[in-house]
Amino acid sequence: MLADLVKRGVKYAAIQDASKQWEQIKNPTPPVDQNSKENLQNKFEQILDWYPDNEPEGEDMSGIGLGKPFSNFSIDHLTAGASIARLLFDKLDETHDVAAVLEYADILQKSYKVNHHVLHWAVEVFVVHSKRAKSKGLQRYPVPKPMDKSLISNAAMTVTQRTGQPAETWMNYWRNDADLNYHHRHWHVVYVVERPELFRQGELFGYMHAQMLARYNAERQSWRLPVVQAWQYNERDPVGYNTGFEFHNDRRNRGFSPRLPGSFPDREQTRFQRFERAIMRAINADVLPPVVIGETTRNVAMDANWAGHVIEASSSTWQAQLGSIHNNGHGLFIYQKGFGGFGAGGSSYMSATVTAMRDPIFYRWHKRIDNLWQEWSSRRVTDLQTDAPAVIIRPSDIIISNNANPPRGFNSFSNTNFQSDDLQTYLGPPQKRYEWDNKISHQPFTYHIRFQRASQAQGELNLTVRIFICPASESNNRLSWIEMDKFVYRLGADATSAVISRPDRHSSVIKRERSYMEGDVEENFTTTATGFCECGWPYSMLLPRGTEQGEQWRLCVFLSDNNVDSISVRSSCGSMSFCGSSGQAYPDRRMMGYPFATRVSLGNNEMAIENAMSALQNASISSFIIKNNVTISPPVPAVDAWSPWVQMAVDDGMNETSTTVASFSPSGAGGVFRILIDDAAMTLTNFNTIRVRFQGRGEGFGAYGILSAYVGVQRGNSLNLRQGSNRPPITVNGQSSFTVPETGIISDEMNLGIFNESAPVDLFVTFTLQSPGCFLRPADDITSTSTYAILQPTGDVPENWQNLEDVRTSTALYCIGGIMTPLSST
Repeated sequence: MLADLVKRGVKYAAIQDASKQWEQIKNPTPPVDQNSKENLQNKFEQILDWYPDNEPEGEDMSGIGLGKPFSNFSIDHLTAGASIARLLFDKLDETHDVAAVLEYADILQKSYKVNHHVLHWAVEVFVVHSKRAKSKGLQRYPVPKPMDKSLISNAAMTVTQRTGQPAETWMNYWRNDADLNYHHRHWHVVYVVERPELFRQGELFGYMHAQMLARYNAERQSWRLPVVQAWQYNERDPVGYNTGFEFHNDRRNRGFSPRLPGSFPDREQTRFQRFERAIMRAINADVLPPVVIGETTRNVAMDANWAGHVIEASSSTWQAQLGSIHNNGHGLFIYQKGFGGFGAGGSSYMSATVTAMRDPIFYRWHKRIDNLWQEWSSRRVTDLQTDAPAVIIRPSDIIISNNANPPRGFNSFSNTNFQSDDLQTYLGPPQKRYEWDNKISHQPFTYHIRFQRASQAQGELNLTVRIFICPASESNNRLSWIEMDKFVYRLGADATSAVISRPDRHSSVIKRERSYMEGDVEENFTTTATGFCECGWPYSMLLPRGTEQGEQWRLCVFLSDNNVDSISVRSSCGSMSFCGSSGQAYPDRRMMGYPFATRVSLGNNEMAIENAMSALQNASISSFIIKNNVTISPPVPAVDAWSPWVQMAVDDGMNETSTTVASFSPSGAGGVFRILIDDAAMTLTNFNTIRVRFQGRGEGFGAYGILSAYVGVQRGNSLNLRQGSNRPPITVNGQSSFTVPETGIISDEMNLGIFNESAPVDLFVTFTLQSPGCFLRPADDITSTSTYAILQPTGDVPENWQNLEDVRTSTALYCIGGIMTPLSST
């Protein structure tokens, strides 16, 4: 039949269409299950990926206003965001349908009824806290995205120079770790500031951030940098901070600006100092100011939990008397002519939990917050002999090894000649979006722990095994001990001893995957629900860096009585220590950080930590070394010399918009292309030596060809090149015609000084693109590449582009990903 139709002159394309339609009639596509895990996850991610083409203005349902920045630290903003989150939960109560909730959320933002920043936060809160959403398999998004592979090239590989006097910039890799910033964002979504307060939420706020500071200081000391100093209200930050072009060149981050130098306004200094004095009075009195709720006067004893609540403040009850020091302090570091505060018209990193940890000022502010929170616990002393279990553990009984199996003879307690292996960390190349210079990680390691039953012990022993590490030079400073793990172990009534091997991936502080827990020795298995599974410190950052020569560290294993601790739950995923357990009491009655939560004593005798641990039978300290003598040369991210939206300086009104909805789509276009490099943006780089980065089409999409690539000076405001000017070739390995692989490629160096211009000029990159072309940007991506093309040329390219009817402008065709400047220029 097909042959007959062809003979009758029916076009083959029409025959193909008819055949497809008939196939669909015979085999109709089953309807999409709107509530399938895959469909819900895709919808969720599409909502969070959506941004308006242009920032709208006007009022919205949250009260913040369309196009305005949203801060996770502003009580007013969080209250407004909570009102939108409640709308989503109300919709769930109405429909009992997660897909309907997500569709409703999508309509709210695309109809400009709700500020899209607020909507994104509210949807995350819904997914994290909705049991129905989690029962559908929804995972909180966005997790850190991988770095664009086309940014990586051997030509751009260089060793990060950390020589001479230690500098603050040496810590950029740590602060800009994508997984670290994700952890901070997610913790604040799990523990959202809204009543009712979650059990021990205030204490967990203080402890999690105190541990973060302990790790930050350990990393600083490994570079010979001083420990972080608390921010003083009357000082001025003279430097400011810029987290880098890759971050700011992403349209998703266009609401953020680099933080300028600045200081707290005088009136705010006075106000914050007044609130601090009020908090100190409550700590000294061991009671919060009385508040009247209804007809009842409420008197609440001050403890570590309520200290955290009122300092953050996650409780609004005492804000009139005690303020909201932590959250409002974040607001004062927001960029707007120095430090301007929430709603000042601009937004910088300290305004959002997903970016705050990138800024060095975050750690100085949190050191001040920690000093205040620690005031309560520093006045307490814990007797470590009270409730101590009848077990014996010695320094020779605890080692850390690169081997998953204990050394030979470790199960014989008469053998004591064991030492820990040197643990290895390394600074590898960045892996995820916006990471800086390096990404720290480590070789996997295992704790091998053994202990014996004391002679007076009877029956089964229910124990909590607590593992901490600390730089050897800081071992008597309780604030320097870093929690590494905590788990339950039961010694049977007939057992006289135990040997435990505990892999690092089982740690209670990290974001654990369920697959990590195979072969786990923990008891009382309880699956954690909702967003708590995705909460936890990054595994890659579990071990501090150490030094090239090897840094001395101390390992403490402390065994406590679990009948007293009452850790009756455990999680198969997420971090028990930093995130607790959903819907249940925090799974440890002891103060968070025990036995280092307060000063310590044995009986009435207060002692230094090392001396106390040496005198206890149920605890011991040993030594080990962390080495960081492997540095993998990181790739230099392509630093775009122009922002795509700035590059629309030449616009002839013929912009063509892509209709694709995929992340990238092969363009299939061929022809001669001319791409503008704006002089204003090039001037910002202040460097003449550049490389051109050609964007790869991505894995599975194949390579494409570039012919006769060169650079020339733009003539006036036209699409032509200045006559008689130099037109140096763009080469790869010395060739101006080359193949661009799927991962992209970076050109040889080019010296723009060859143009010998007295002032900056606009340049055009010209090249012939061989089919199948590079790729198109998605339709909802508003960035523009100002790519001008002569489609399907015949013969030589005419010199005068202005008179050609087939010249087109494509904002979506994306072949040149950026212009790179030397590392020394940054």
